[in-house]
Amino acid sequence: NGEGYFSPELVHLVESFATQAAIALTNADLYEESSNRLQELDEKTKKLDWLNQYSVEVNKTLDIENIALLTIETLTNLLSCDQASIFLLSGKDEVIDIYQNLFTKNLTNKITIFEVPIFQQLIQTKGTYYMSDISSDFGSEFLNEYFSKRGTISIQFVPLRHQEDVYGWIGMECKTTRKFLHDEVDLALTIANHTTLAIRNAS
Repeated sequence: NGEGYFSPELVHLVESFATQAAIALTNADLYEESSNRLQELDEKTKKLDWLNQYSVEVNKTLDIENIALLTIETLTNLLSCDQASIFLLSGKDEVIDIYQNLFTKNLTNKITIFEVPIFQQLIQTKGTYYMSDISSDFGSEFLNEYFSKRGTISIQFVPLRHQEDVYGWIGMECKTTRKFLHDEVDLALTIANHTTLAIRNAS
């Protein structure tokens, strides 16, 4: 405990240990950062592969129902939404056909765009639309019951659009209040573009 207890040799040793510890911590941070980047790159590569596969498969078929099924499968895998529905405009009366995960089309309860205010709005704006809580009235008894039975809490609508023509919408549904990130919406729009092209080819 006296003066001069910490000899120059001991001080040098402690400094060496401190330097080595700092280097080790820096290396650990760099390793973690590198691992995270590799994981992100791997995820992006997988998504790109899936998207390319979807593009090939969806453009092979001329069957609307198969196009819907492929689109829903791709959305739920790439964007991790709980489920999805596709609302297609059909015929001069603007009837809406609904396709969902279980691959059943709404045939017995036909609804038209004029019965659903939100779809009237979307066909005008031609853009995306997010609802954080769909417990609010859709203005359609059928859709209120439809989403209630599916347990949907929030939904992101993405248009199936070519230039100024709207063919319908993709509804990405979540059973929690979840807002999709900007990159996720962009990816959904890319998928929607492929879907729209396939629908146009099949029509």
